[in-house]
Amino acid sequence: MNGIDPLPAAKITGYDIKTVRRHYAKFMEHVEKIADKDLAEHFKANRTRAIYFYDLRLDRLLSEEDQLELTISKIKLNNNNLKKYSLLMKRLEQVKQMVLDVFDLKEKVSNALSFSEIIYVEGTKEND
Repeated sequence: MNGIDPLPAAKITGYDIKTVRRHYAKFMEHVEKIADKDLAEHFKANRTRAIYFYDLRLDRLLSEEDQLELTISKIKLNNNNLKKYSLLMKRLEQVKQMVLDVFDLKEKVSNALSFSEIIYVEGTKEND
């Protein structure tokens, strides 16, 4: 639930949207039962770990992207290299899309409400 709505989470994990929603609901029930400072620290640590993971993934992907661009620039186009060039270009497109996807996920995690913000929002709704 690191800031990802159920539909994207379902697409990423391959689970049915109803299954993901059910797990989200169970998790929120659990959160409501044990809402305390320890859980807030757990959320904070998980967010930090997730952002670190995304940074590592981005570093690897950007490095691969640079290497692919360098390799592609060195290929002399002739009949012998067309297949290799085509494969490298296809992989480069895939890597660029993965970079965008990871940036998007990292942004969602970074901008997700913190545990204390969730509790505040939920408390505000109850007082209305």
